[in-house]
Amino acid sequence: MAIDSTDLKKHFEENAPQSDFVPCAHYDSDSDAVTFYFSNEPDYRKRLNTRVTIYLSDATHELVGCRIKGVRRVLEDIGWFDVSIKHGRARLDILFLPLHEAFADDEDARQFYRKLGDMARRFQVEIEFDGAEPAACG
Repeated sequence: MAIDSTDLKKHFEENAPQSDFVPCAHYDSDSDAVTFYFSNEPDYRKRLNTRVTIYLSDATHELVGCRIKGVRRVLEDIGWFDVSIKHGRARLDILFLPLHEAFADDEDARQFYRKLGDMARRFQVEIEFDGAEPAACG
């Protein structure tokens, strides 16, 4: 039996989430990547380089999040500079520091990079790396 789109739309309207969206990030150990959303708008993806993909709003084309690959390597590099991760948690904004050079020659990507860093600092997002199941964004 086919699903009527009107019924489906009505279902989603009647069962919309009750709480406000909270910016969040989570680490997926299988893909060694962090996904960060600071807005829950429908989005599309744009790859900036081999390590960073940004998420842009379908409606406004404004930045709403990102995905950073190769996080363990970044954390290992940060450790060489005596930055510690306490209790399996790290601030998201520190992940952007070692990636700076990847954006140095592309001004458009550099602007996205700076905005991502600003959003990570603004919302003080932390990521858990202790192997526990990451919390869902919501």
